[in-house]
Amino acid sequence: YLPRDFETDARPVLLSADVTHEHVLVRERAGHWTFSGYVDFGDAVVGPPLHEFAAPAACLTHGSLDSERARLCGYGIEEAAVGPALADRLTAHVQLHRYIRMDDLFAILAPVVPADLNELRRALWSFG
Repeated sequence: YLPRDFETDARPVLLSADVTHEHVLVRERAGHWTFSGYVDFGDAVVGPPLHEFAAPAACLTHGSLDSERARLCGYGIEEAAVGPALADRLTAHVQLHRYIRMDDLFAILAPVVPADLNELRRALWSFG
């Protein structure tokens, strides 16, 4: 469901493609919420690693700089690579994701609805 020539520099990996608030489990420990599990690999696909970041950006972190940087760097992306070029690639993945509908995404990002792709990129990836 992704174009065959998209992200040709990335080695394909197994992706959940559905890391959303409905599938991420958390638990409270010592007054802080921590990740405790993940369920639902029903939408699993093989594709470029960056595609896994589309659903969480649209459904979980909503452009939170700290959350996005933590997820990207925790995945192994160098801090120096977290910038506008990466934001462009990640925004493309959001647009290509088969279950992310732009009108739903705009409702999540409201009250400011992005007027163009540059504003969408800034709304999702505050480092972009």
